[in-house]
Amino acid sequence: MSQYIVEKEFEHEGLKCVVLFGPLGHRTGYVGVPKGHPYFGKDYDERELSAVDVHGGLTYAGGGGNYPIKSDLHWFGFDCAHIGDGADFYLALTLFPENKEYIELMRAFCSNHGVVRSMEYVEKECRSLADQLNKAATQNK
Repeated sequence: MSQYIVEKEFEHEGLKCVVLFGPLGHRTGYVGVPKGHPYFGKDYDERELSAVDVHGGLTYAGGGGNYPIKSDLHWFGFDCAHIGDGADFYLALTLFPENKEYIELMRAFCSNHGVVRSMEYVEKECRSLADQLNKAATQNK
């Protein structure tokens, strides 16, 4: 099964942001912080990150390598696959035709009464996350 596609890559307030779309129809958002940032290398569930307010809460922290994109940044991410979130099965079928059988099976057996979070919505949440991470950087100087 294909992993994901990069829907949007942009910078906000000096931090790299990425919106991904996954093969089951959900989006995820990521903000990367550089070396020297107070949160570089931190895990998403550390106490000082508990006040971060982003859709569904932080669900990812990791650094460098190829995920979510090739970089030497430390990434913080969130997903839009929580209770109340819907899946965009139609876009998933278009973007991941090789996964058609699995996507059709998920569509048939999974309730999809939630809200599909758009690329614009996830972009807005990434911008908010970047603002919050930058605010923490200035407060910790």
